Amino acid sequence: REDLNQLFFDANRNVVDRGPGFNTELEKSYGYDLNLDFYHKFKAEGEELSANVSYGNREEDEYGNIVQEFFDNAGNPSSRLGINRINDVIQKNNNINLQLDYIKPLSKTSKIEAGYRTTLGFNNEDQISDTLILASNSYSRDNGLTSVFEMEDMVHALYTNYQQQFTPNFGAQVGFRAE
Repeated sequence: REDLNQLFFDANRNVVDRGPGFNTELEKSYGYDLNLDFYHKFKAEGEELSANVSYGNREEDEYGNIVQEFFDNAGNPSSRLGINRINDVIQKNNNINLQLDYIKPLSKTSKIEAGYRTTLGFNNEDQISDTLILASNSYSRDNGLTSVFEMEDMVHALYTNYQQQFTPNFGAQVGFRAE
């Protein structure tokens, strides 16, 4: 529980309204990650293949109840409207990563590398806000504070790289990457 206390001032910096209240929050969250790795070394020296698949899941549910009333300096109810609002924020994130890498030596001083990587992200965040309507003593959806957010992020990439060692202290490489 978090205690709230707002003060409102007039142009002369005198307090005209006070707003005591509280905010109660409850938050639950969990997540997990799964990984699968593969590695293969070929008979040819330095030739190898590796792969990785990973999946991550995160979920969070945050519930909050804000209750606040406003009073003038005499302790009478103010003309400001009090607040009694329930906010529920639900977040769900799923991420998938795939990666494949291959290395092939062409000679003792040169090699080529190639690979593929993809990243997939699926994120949802819903904020539901309900405000207490005193006349009916029931909560009504506050569409000005309620939002539903969905995002998909997909990145695919291919790469290749050539390396050449000319002397023990000097080498060069050139590569290409497309996303």
